[in-house]
Amino acid sequence: MPRLHPHNTRMSKLCAGLIALGLSFGTALGASAQQSCPADVLSAPIYWDAAHLSTVKTNIAEGGAAYQEAYKQLIKDADKALSNGTYSVTNKKRAGPSGDKRDYVSLSRYWWPDPKKDNGLPYFRKDGETNPEINGVNFDRRRSQYMTDAVMTLSLAAYFTGKTAYAEKAKLIVDTWFLDEATGMHPHLKFAQNVPGRTEGREFGILDTRIYWNVMDSMLLLQSADLADVAFVNQLRGWFGNYAAWLISSDFGQKAKTKKNNHGVYYDAQLAHTLMFAGRCDLAKKVIKSGHDRTKVQIDKTGLLPAEKTRTQSLFYHAFNLRAFLRLAYYGRKLDIDYYDEAKRGAGSIKTSIDFVARYAGRTEEWPYQEINKNVEISLWHMLKEAQRVDDSPSVRDALSALTYQEPDGQTNLIIGD
Repeated sequence: MPRLHPHNTRMSKLCAGLIALGLSFGTALGASAQQSCPADVLSAPIYWDAAHLSTVKTNIAEGGAAYQEAYKQLIKDADKALSNGTYSVTNKKRAGPSGDKRDYVSLSRYWWPDPKKDNGLPYFRKDGETNPEINGVNFDRRRSQYMTDAVMTLSLAAYFTGKTAYAEKAKLIVDTWFLDEATGMHPHLKFAQNVPGRTEGREFGILDTRIYWNVMDSMLLLQSADLADVAFVNQLRGWFGNYAAWLISSDFGQKAKTKKNNHGVYYDAQLAHTLMFAGRCDLAKKVIKSGHDRTKVQIDKTGLLPAEKTRTQSLFYHAFNLRAFLRLAYYGRKLDIDYYDEAKRGAGSIKTSIDFVARYAGRTEEWPYQEINKNVEISLWHMLKEAQRVDDSPSVRDALSALTYQEPDGQTNLIIGD
């Protein structure tokens, strides 16, 4: 079982980071600090559909067939995660540029060694072609994904079965990766998506940790089921509060905020979720509203995303970018902000773009721009499933039906409503 760490230092650093931005955090993570958030934001998953999860749990308990494939696969994966170890950024064989193994380090996906140079430096870019080095032992990207997947799987299994062993392992993995003073990751991304021979880190690396919203929702799910105590979850809130302060104040965060493609939207989506988890819905609202402003330059009146159409995987990146816009729309509705179908002057709305992309479901070969990803339907399916939560329209349902790809045994069907 993970231990609770003394967290006065963590809380003081969190308060100092936010106060330095002119953002008083009140009394750490007490009631007055979280008063800007509705109760359901503080006590239930932020993005996962709590009502749907409850329905699925009842259906499984009653022996219903609707979610059996997904449930059986979940338990199989959870049992495997239960017998596996934990994960840490300190598992690298060598530290990154700072010499501290607790710093997260990753390599930029589309950058490759120069074959004309003996040492391969500096690396050069091949858009859409993943350099397999990104999963090397001295980079944290794959470990980070494994950690997130394990926490999510174990937490869902604990929620559906009530078995504390799953919950305890999920919390231990979280403690090891985030909170432990010896193995926990520092709450910054100074060395993410580095490019050998060019830079030790880039603002684009902020995209790496978008997956941590599943860690946050996992712990909120366990807390809602009395499988994680408030004190432990609050320690994790402290870590993410510090990370939010870094996202807001750092040079990389400021640069990511200015991006006019998927990186900018994911910056907003990740920051909004993190602020809501840290109890700062007042700040999250500002971020969500800035996401609406992005539609002015990122979505044209037809629904096309100009910054993504020139990519070698242009349809994939349309779907990928829209998933971040959909998150912002969903977060907004939780905080009484609704702009899903509201277009800025001369631009298209999020709905405009969803409908534009949805027209190519089942006929991706007709997409008028370059697309080298042979499995792009997978990305369309995930995007449309998330769109259905915000806009369960005939066009979205028809598009889902038109896809040859379906995922009956995946976790998406368990956490997102039909």
